[in-house]
Amino acid sequence: MSKDCSICGENKQLDDFYDHYLGVGGKMSDCKECFKKKVRTRYAAIEDKTISRYKNMSTLEYKRKYREKNRHLINEYQKKYRLTKKSQINKV
Repeated sequence: MSKDCSICGENKQLDDFYDHYLGVGGKMSDCKECFKKKVRTRYAAIEDKTISRYKNMSTLEYKRKYREKNRHLINEYQKKYRLTKKSQINKV
């Protein structure tokens, strides 16, 4: 048996499609090759986005300076947080 890929439109054997419980005949609508291309482009876009996020060092510098200036506030917040979590754990 064969099936048409929804992306490339080629008629391929069922072995060229990944299994999927909702697909027609228990197979995905995209062939394995097209699905791999789609996943690679998606992950490449995500990777580019994360690299550009951390490329902006001014944001990281701002956060570092904020932590230095407000160390006492951060420590107080962390102590309160730990105490509330400890009391919640002890109740269980």
